[in-house]
Amino acid sequence: YIPPGSSTPTLYVHTGDPRKDPNDPTRGDVDFNPADRRWMQSTGPVTFAPGDSTEIIVGIIVGQGGNRLQSITQLFTLSDYAQRVYEADFNVAVPPAPPVVDVAVVPGEVVLSWGDTSEVDHGTYPFQGYTVWQCDRATGDCEELATYDIIDTVLTQAVVDTILDPYSSIFIPDVIRALDNKGLKYQYRAVQDAFTGFDIWDATTYEFKVTAFSFADRDSLGGLIPYGDRFKESATTVTVTPQDYMPGVTPVGSPFETLEVTHTSGLSNVVISPLILNPVELNGHTYRVTFDTASHDTIVEVEREDGDSTIIDLVDTVLVDTAFTLTDLTANRVLVPRNRNLTGEDRGEEPYRAFDGIQVTVSAGAGLTGIREVAGAGGAVIDPSDNVMYSLNSTGDWYVDSDQPANFFRINWQGLMGITDWEFRFTETGSQAYNWATDELYPENAPFEVWNVGIGTFDDESDDVRLQFAFLDDDESGGWSYGDRIYVIEQPYVEPLPTVAVYTFPDDFQIGRIKFQDNSGATTSPAVGTVVRFQTAKPPTPADTFTFVAAQPTQARNEGELDGIRVVPNPFYLFGPYDGGVGAKTIRFHGLPAKCTVDIYNLAGEFIEQITKDDPLTSVAEWDALTSNGLPVASGIYLYVVDAPGFGQKVGKFAVFTETEVLRQY
Repeated sequence: YIPPGSSTPTLYVHTGDPRKDPNDPTRGDVDFNPADRRWMQSTGPVTFAPGDSTEIIVGIIVGQGGNRLQSITQLFTLSDYAQRVYEADFNVAVPPAPPVVDVAVVPGEVVLSWGDTSEVDHGTYPFQGYTVWQCDRATGDCEELATYDIIDTVLTQAVVDTILDPYSSIFIPDVIRALDNKGLKYQYRAVQDAFTGFDIWDATTYEFKVTAFSFADRDSLGGLIPYGDRFKESATTVTVTPQDYMPGVTPVGSPFETLEVTHTSGLSNVVISPLILNPVELNGHTYRVTFDTASHDTIVEVEREDGDSTIIDLVDTVLVDTAFTLTDLTANRVLVPRNRNLTGEDRGEEPYRAFDGIQVTVSAGAGLTGIREVAGAGGAVIDPSDNVMYSLNSTGDWYVDSDQPANFFRINWQGLMGITDWEFRFTETGSQAYNWATDELYPENAPFEVWNVGIGTFDDESDDVRLQFAFLDDDESGGWSYGDRIYVIEQPYVEPLPTVAVYTFPDDFQIGRIKFQDNSGATTSPAVGTVVRFQTAKPPTPADTFTFVAAQPTQARNEGELDGIRVVPNPFYLFGPYDGGVGAKTIRFHGLPAKCTVDIYNLAGEFIEQITKDDPLTSVAEWDALTSNGLPVASGIYLYVVDAPGFGQKVGKFAVFTETEVLRQY
């Protein structure tokens, strides 16, 4: 098109941009005359030889905003996006691969677990997280149960897109998914129906959905992605009927119980917790958890003051991390290679994954793991030892606290606690002690000794070192008494002590702010012979090895195993919760073995119908309340006989109440 008064052809009749300010000289030629517009488009030139063909792709783009300028702005965005889609050969954005979901069929609850398939194949946009839903099978409505998202610095609170508000005709933020930025998770346990608020019921079918979602507002070329196309989500829907285990099948535990672990080597007190997710999937294998350390170079920012300015230097340093590896010894395969999550929390940068019906968490802990009374009056051993961390001792006379009630982090008051263990031993002669306020000796001994007993070597006295200590006479009694704050000095105790304490601060102060508190009012201190042990977390090392066995469910076949068979609902009154629709009655038998027959009779002993079950995946079978001739059964009491090969026979009864049936056709 050649505009009037110009000899330069243009691609458009009006080449201006109405979004720009009217006073902007670059705004260009803008059409201000609203009227009917018609146009002719052309393409080419295209050279054809005989028999040639070509493909012409035409795009019609519509932008809808709150007003004419917003519509044009949206039109520009959509036009740019359409061009990029065309140039990408119509390879449009796709969502992550649907999660692969495993469902535990257990009594009274639903346990879902999934892997990282959606993260490996995250589609076009960066992966963001998972959402778990419960859905109503009749209406299709879904209730969000939980969302687990990656930890990042961009999407920290919500995934937000933009929509056009039909009432105000303006674009407004649209919160698609709320986030908590705490990390991913790979399992969910439902014990309550989100729609009814009742407990999950056995023999009732529920529908759950796990979705994987991704988000981006700009594509890989930096172009703006149009509103409404920035969020991509895939879903895996599962139906599950919680139910009793098959007759004869007895799992070793229930969901979220912990398998027993053996610490085969090493001194760490790290806690290994193999949580059962699906009891019937346990395979009898032996598993091993080991640890290793790895160092790697990195660069950290270090602040320093230069006059009135703060300068940030980049400093090369070496970081050492500890990770655990989980191996299936029976199958000789590594299940979890080098997971650095030692927090015990199943969300974070490296969440724990499920496998073989279990999920292993590892908690290394830090600081104090226990303050325990290991011996009482006269040195009598207390086994098991008694926890006295803000908890009464074995006689109920006293307990141990810090200077802030139940805040035991304050005992590590200089951050130097490390992994050492200590014991307070109450004796006849006690110890000399310093006044924390003056560093001078008190005139009277305190009734206890303080010992550094090494690192996890409680049975080895060769490394025990008696230490000096100081305390604050908070009650101004002139000597030690309940409630006074004790500070341990990491200097050997040799009587007589110097009249003034000699120490290096803060290096010689690993623990402090310790208070023995009176409860009974009957004693002035713990009894002579009492030993109180302060134990600290011991980080795992390559010397530590743990093993556990995931025992298979036991199998038994006898007639008593059929006693758990039930009919639901019983009585059946007009309609039931499992009915497929109006007039489509459904009665369920649950607790059945994998293979059996259920014969149904009326009270006269007349045969009504037989149900044949041959399914090892469920203990439930259904009856449509019809006779073997396809006729509705009458109201009454019915008998059922279960014949199960290898088990025996079970006889029971149930009641049916139906509306009056009028047969119009004979």
